[in-house]
Amino acid sequence: MSENEFVRLTNFQSETDATLAKAMLEEHSIQSTIAGMEPSALGFSLEGEGAIELFVMSRDVEKARKLIADIAAAEQEEVTPAWRCACGEDVDEGFWVCWNCGAEYGSAGEP
Repeated sequence: MSENEFVRLTNFQSETDATLAKAMLEEHSIQSTIAGMEPSALGFSLEGEGAIELFVMSRDVEKARKLIADIAAAEQEEVTPAWRCACGEDVDEGFWVCWNCGAEYGSAGEP
């Protein structure tokens, strides 16, 4: 296999996920291409799960796999629950800092 040959890195169910992964790889100077994104009014592949494929050059496979794994790990991080700050404000789920006083989750208040 030539190092300048495209190989399949992974599959995606959603065009959005595939496009975001492609953009992230290209930000790291990894050339990539997507196959299987035929137009769909539904916003996902009509071919079924995993029909959208992401390809990279064979020389970039290991670096690209690590970057894709980092994305998956970040998506699994715990989301901060809704909490009440010591200043009395209710802070919505997903926010670590109180919009009213700037206190961080865990430093003041309770879930």
